Amino acid sequence: MQHRGLFYRPETNDRSIINEAFRDYVLLGIGEETILDVGAHIGSFAIWALEEGAKEVISFEPDPENYGLLLHNTVGKKVVAHNSAIVEEGNTIELWRSRTKDKSSHSIQHRRGRTDVVHVEATALRDTIRRYHPTVLKIDIEGGEFLLLPTLACLQDLGIRAVTIEFHFGRSEWRRLSKEIAASLNKQFTVRVPPKLDKAWNTVGIWAN
Repeated sequence: MQHRGLFYRPETNDRSIINEAFRDYVLLGIGEETILDVGAHIGSFAIWALEEGAKEVISFEPDPENYGLLLHNTVGKKVVAHNSAIVEEGNTIELWRSRTKDKSSHSIQHRRGRTDVVHVEATALRDTIRRYHPTVLKIDIEGGEFLLLPTLACLQDLGIRAVTIEFHFGRSEWRRLSKEIAASLNKQFTVRVPPKLDKAWNTVGIWAN
C-alpha cells in the first residue's frame, strides 16, 4: 500500500511514522542543501526533505527489512542509502529488533524483553559528516542518540547549521543524558522547537542557526 507516495506495510505502524515525518520537522527550514538522515526507517523523512527542496539526502538505516523498503521508496531520487547504524566509533554493532508492529523501534541500545538481535554494519557519525558535508542533521534512533554525545557537542564546528533529534526515555538515565545533549545544542544553535524533556516516552527538538 502507499501513503504520501511511500510504500508501507499495513500490518505495522509505518503509516503513522510517515505522518509524523511530514508533520514534525517543518521548522527545520530546509533549503537546497545536503541532509544527513540517521535512522531513516522506510524513507519518510528523506521524501519529505526532498519535497521541501533538499539537494540530497544521505540516509542510514541498520535494519535489513526497513532498508529494503527505504530503497524501494527512494529509487530514482536524490537519496544515498546505507544499510548501516550510526555510532560514535566502531564498525559493527548489535541491533535489538522489535517483534511488535512498531518496526521503527529497533535500537542499538539493549531494550528490556528483546531477544531478537542481529549484528549490523556501523559507521561513525563524525566520519560521515566529514565525508558528505551535510548542513542539516536528523537523528531518530530509539535511544542510540545518547551514545553520540561527543560528536553532538561539536556539530557547529563540523559545519552543521540545523539539527533535530527525537529523544527516547526507555531508561531512567536517558532523561538525564537528554538534558546534557540539549544543553550542548543550546550553546551551538538557536532553539526552534524545545524538546519536552519531562514527557513520558519521547520528544522532538529542533535547533538551527
